Amino acid sequence: MEKVGQLGNKLLNLCKKGNKEVILVAPFIKVKIINLLLSVISENIILYCITRWRPDEIAFGVSDIEVWNDIKDRENSYLLLCSNLHAKYYRADNNCLIGSANLTEKALGVIQPNLELLFAVPYNEYFLQFEENIFLNSINVNEQVYLEMFKCVKLLEHEFPNMSNQDKDIKNSLIQHNLNYWLPTLRNPEELYIAYSDNLEKLSPSAQISAKQDLYYLNIPPGFSRKTFEAYVGILLLQHPILKKIDNFLDISRRFGAIRNYVISLSFAEREEADRITQTILRWFMYFLPRRYERFVPNFTEVFKKKKE
Repeated sequence: MEKVGQLGNKLLNLCKKGNKEVILVAPFIKVKIINLLLSVISENIILYCITRWRPDEIAFGVSDIEVWNDIKDRENSYLLLCSNLHAKYYRADNNCLIGSANLTEKALGVIQPNLELLFAVPYNEYFLQFEENIFLNSINVNEQVYLEMFKCVKLLEHEFPNMSNQDKDIKNSLIQHNLNYWLPTLRNPEELYIAYSDNLEKLSPSAQISAKQDLYYLNIPPGFSRKTFEAYVGILLLQHPILKKIDNFLDISRRFGAIRNYVISLSFAEREEADRITQTILRWFMYFLPRRYERFVPNFTEVFKKKKE
């Protein structure tokens, strides 16, 4: 077994105690560590692994999307993404560890250990509420989500070949915003890159306001080409809990009116603005994820559907 530090042993011992359920919550997860933990978690135990995926963080090497390959092959195991995750929280049945340590070699003392904390606390109602909230605001990873992220990371690595070698703390260089309550506002999504490229003066005053708001919440690092930028936005859309629900709703053909009514049912849109919100979301889907959706107009009404994989 890989030699780990004191915190690594704490986490391994916690996982060994699980008889029914293990929950691992960390923004950054490396393959070597997840494999180490999987080696001590019984196959019949339900495992939930919750993390966040941002293409730049993965390209920088602070997290590995390949953990999906290990988790998907294990029975009773689920990988989820929470876009605004910052907590580090680990539970095996009623035993919990909380602190600062991610599931990485440095955090758990495998190589050049960071100065981190993990301390044991009893499972209580506060943690139950935390888990309910994080599951509510997370999406499940599947093969399609993984492949979309993989493609975007490869674009980044091609465009910025030295990303993974840069000596910087990506955790401190990126400001996290809550994407859960944001929805696209810019009516013409092709204009978002114009604003991103510091050419706001080319947009109408109302488009400038919408673009600024969208870029603030998306918080995409500067300097990307249009192709990479648009792939990055698409990845973020797929990790947005509300937009993911709409994406799932489009597994079968839906008329615009049905989609609008579903948007209303999600309780974040007033009826009078539902048409505009729905149109904007669908425009973003079609523009930033063009290979994922199709649109056709039979009998004078728009119909949308997710393309078959």
